[in-house]
Amino acid sequence: MNLYELKDRPSVDERAALGFGCEESFTGQIRIMAQSTGKRRCPQKGEWYLSGAIVEAYKAWTTLTCNPELFIIAELVRVEVKTVVQRRILHEAQRPRETKNTEAERS
Repeated sequence: MNLYELKDRPSVDERAALGFGCEESFTGQIRIMAQSTGKRRCPQKGEWYLSGAIVEAYKAWTTLTCNPELFIIAELVRVEVKTVVQRRILHEAQRPRETKNTEAERS
């Protein structure tokens, strides 16, 4: 499931349908994002679509006439964003190597 950031602001009705109040922020831990519906066609007025080199969701302010292969229709979804802290070793410190002396080396 790929989720995409919104480049346009959802309407009050769209926010309410997802459980957000009129003035409530939707950029915190619970936010509105877009996901693909899998449909490829020209967006109708008011529909969300995915576009861009860095794919983001846009709202069609008018009905677009285009090559249907250019646009992927999207839908708005309510998501919870959790920050996960990950740690990894970038460079291990040099440790002294253990050497084993054989009987021949000791003589």
